[in-house]
Amino acid sequence: MGTLAMLGASGCGFRTQDRTISAADVSEDRTKLTNFMSSPARPGQPTEKTPSAISREALVDEARIVRYGTDGVCVALHTRTHTSLDVPMSQYRIELNGQRVNIDREEMGVSDWQYTGEREKAVVEFVSKDAAGSFRSTETEQKTFRVIERRTQFCGVPAKQGKITLEVSIPQDDGRGPWGANFVWTMDIPSRRVQLVTAPNTMPTSPPATPEQKAAPAELVPADNAGAPTLSL
Repeated sequence: MGTLAMLGASGCGFRTQDRTISAADVSEDRTKLTNFMSSPARPGQPTEKTPSAISREALVDEARIVRYGTDGVCVALHTRTHTSLDVPMSQYRIELNGQRVNIDREEMGVSDWQYTGEREKAVVEFVSKDAAGSFRSTETEQKTFRVIERRTQFCGVPAKQGKITLEVSIPQDDGRGPWGANFVWTMDIPSRRVQLVTAPNTMPTSPPATPEQKAAPAELVPADNAGAPTLSL
């Protein structure tokens, strides 16, 4: 069962999800953790959110263990961010079990979520001898919330005392601090055993959209070279 925690100095205070994995739990579903990007260095310590008309699941990030053993750990990562935060995964800062991981291969796609919003049409202000006031006119319009999905797989050093830690952060150019998320697995499994988790070679399904949202599911393609082989996640 996953639990929510906030790390202190460790992990930069990003929103954290954790889970304990037993020998009976080693499967794709049981190792998957979901989270949302947060930015604790910014005023109000915001967490990434969608417009109220769209499910927050449109921005959910996923991480799961695809290999675990005494010789190392491999993790599959799938991020979903609004276009305002998006950068290539090669610019992410990713640490697996305390060591930096460099990403040189990824897949990416786009999901557009449609919703109805309001646009300001006119504002009239008036002042008279006896009163003052204003009038605001709006009209309904269709808006699009665009989400960029990126996916990759990477490996790192063995877990420390059975604990796997993954910190993912996205740098920003505004100087106000990065956005990021932490994932932590506690492996209640004998270290002599190598566990393999086989994941399907398909993109995880997007959350269901309401009739108003009509989200177009993202089709992930190699981000660096359209002719490159896709990752087997």
